[in-house]
Amino acid sequence: MVLEDIFVKIAINSDQKTVIICDRGVMDGSAYTDENVWQALLDETGWNTIQLRDRRYEAVIHMVTCADGAEQFYTDENNQARYESKEHAIALDKKLVNAWVGHPHFSIIDNKGQGFQQKVDKCVESVCRYIGLPTPTSFYKKFLLRVSGHFEVQAPKKVKMEYFQIEEAFLIVGDMMENFLRKTGKNDSFTYSHEMRSYQCEERIEKRRQISAREYIELFEQSRCPKKKILKKVRQCFIYEQQYFLVETFLNVDGQPSLLRIETTKEHKELEIPSFLDVIREVTHDKSYVGSKMAENDYKMPQADKKAVREKQQAADK
Repeated sequence: MVLEDIFVKIAINSDQKTVIICDRGVMDGSAYTDENVWQALLDETGWNTIQLRDRRYEAVIHMVTCADGAEQFYTDENNQARYESKEHAIALDKKLVNAWVGHPHFSIIDNKGQGFQQKVDKCVESVCRYIGLPTPTSFYKKFLLRVSGHFEVQAPKKVKMEYFQIEEAFLIVGDMMENFLRKTGKNDSFTYSHEMRSYQCEERIEKRRQISAREYIELFEQSRCPKKKILKKVRQCFIYEQQYFLVETFLNVDGQPSLLRIETTKEHKELEIPSFLDVIREVTHDKSYVGSKMAENDYKMPQADKKAVREKQQAADK
């Protein structure tokens, strides 16, 4: 943490735009120790997971071990520091992934059909996507779901789930861009971000930055759009087949729709949506499910979708 803080200070004092990329992050430590020991460490230092995972890092990129999908390269000939067996390396890799589940901007880069240089290229693309540069191989998908009456995804026990409360407040801006503040967290610990979203040649462009609680309050009080409600959501995060999924349920919107969000570099036909999710239909390009539209006070969820969700729920109850 001291080393990271030193580089942040160097970047702040630099006269050029800077991206700091850390090899490893503090949450990795939780994969190398007992759960009780890790919790004791947090208690002793006064830290919590929101601080160490979500507030400390703007984005997280996990490169899957080559022991899982590229076994021929898992050897000490190209890395003398390796000491685990392939089985141990895969098990540890899964622990490392689970350590970061819940971060709002989490990318997983696997070993399917690519070499190491391609994995590096995808890391660069993930960074570019986060800081708002066009990335032609990135894809964004959104699906309308049916979830349980308690807004819970009924996932298998082996799938680690993280839950958060989210509030989004839209700022006064032109019609061609979504500009909003986001408050994310749980158990009285929150992170704050300012996000801008636009489209170029039908490509989704996003710029995100973490902000302090003070800056959040100032922007909220000075620039919030009075014509739009503050969206209140429950977010559930999980990993399935090395893909990160977000499910968000809108609590104060007509129909309380639940949306599955996927950001990926894979073609849609290659995506494997978990079987335990009850998908109604894809709504990636449906303006009825754009955040700024749903924040309008007179917003109404499409009747056909309401009916489809209701019928799915009735079928599930039988």
